[in-house]
Amino acid sequence: AITSTVVEDNEAGDDGGGLFSCCDGLLSVTDSLIRNNKTTASGDEGGGLYRCCGSLATIKDSTISDNSANTEGGGIFSCCGGNLTITNTTVSDNTAVEEGGGVYVCCGSQLDLNSSTLSGNSADRGGGIWSSAGGDVIGTNCTISGNSSTTSGGGFEGSTTANTTFQNSTIVNNTSATGGGIMLDVDAGADTTLVNTIIASNNPADCSGDSSPTSGDNNLDSDGSCSLGMASDLSGTDPLLGVLGDNGGDTETHLPAATSPVIDAGSLTNCPSTDQRSIGRPLDGEADGSTACDIGAVEKSLLNVELLKLIRSAKKLLKKVRPGVKKLSKKTKAVNSKLSEIVTFIDNFQDRIETDPESAKLGKLAKTARKRVKSAVKNVAAGDFASRKTSANKALTRLQAVVKR
Repeated sequence: AITSTVVEDNEAGDDGGGLFSCCDGLLSVTDSLIRNNKTTASGDEGGGLYRCCGSLATIKDSTISDNSANTEGGGIFSCCGGNLTITNTTVSDNTAVEEGGGVYVCCGSQLDLNSSTLSGNSADRGGGIWSSAGGDVIGTNCTISGNSSTTSGGGFEGSTTANTTFQNSTIVNNTSATGGGIMLDVDAGADTTLVNTIIASNNPADCSGDSSPTSGDNNLDSDGSCSLGMASDLSGTDPLLGVLGDNGGDTETHLPAATSPVIDAGSLTNCPSTDQRSIGRPLDGEADGSTACDIGAVEKSLLNVELLKLIRSAKKLLKKVRPGVKKLSKKTKAVNSKLSEIVTFIDNFQDRIETDPESAKLGKLAKTARKRVKSAVKNVAAGDFASRKTSANKALTRLQAVVKR
């Protein structure tokens, strides 16, 4: 198991620039950074991570970025049996000379992609993800944004016998010569199914290839190229999304505008219990008294997002407060100010914050957090500062957990 580790600036004259796992092994990567690793010889695969031959790999709460491969799998190469599970992780700015800038999956290996973002990856084919020869992909609450390829499949390319399902995912702003969003070059019997998914603003088209994806209901494309045929689909429709950024979760997402057609337009039957940011689904995003699932990776709730940003900001500021300060510094003042802002926000909007029935606890939790943070920052020179800081951080985390529900 690899936990809270940086794997950086490594080179391999074979497969696996950063990490290599094979032959029925088990690999677990948690809260780690795999960055700027590369394979240097012709034909080598898996710039950041190489996984094959029946081994199982899980990657959680991590970042895989700026890795490169001379052939396939700039960020990750996964093949030949066994599963790769990626959760709450960012895969960004990786490159491959051939296929799979972000992730390459093939040959009987399955990729389970959950609550993660693939952005800025590039390759000749399959800039974000390349899938072929039984390399099945199941993507839930995922964002595939701003990836590129030279030949085809800017966001995702499925080839030969690969089966793929994207549920409540957002595939936008990807580019290629053909099939900017999704490129399908699959054999008869292979299928790519979309459920509650946005495919929009991809260049030159949202979908291309010798077949079209199958609609499992309640999808949106922006140019009509995905041949969405269900009555619940929104074809040729602008989803009105914001730019890729911090919208309250651990991975970057695209937040729908207040007037976005994706709000409350998804299927309740196929609605995950949370969105990509771990905020509970479904919510009444239109404030019309009707609770329904949104299309895409993000469940719209402006007040929750705003409050989560405040809490995350307070936690980041608190982390910067260090022992040895004998009086309130600018940083500690900033923490106090942020905590007051959170309490005021909750006092003003208590009746409109869209959480579960525990929302009544928000005011009490916020005031407890403010009290504990103040106790910590006012005693930065005290011997028990570390325990005070830990207590304050726990109070903020409890508040954050209730807001996410």
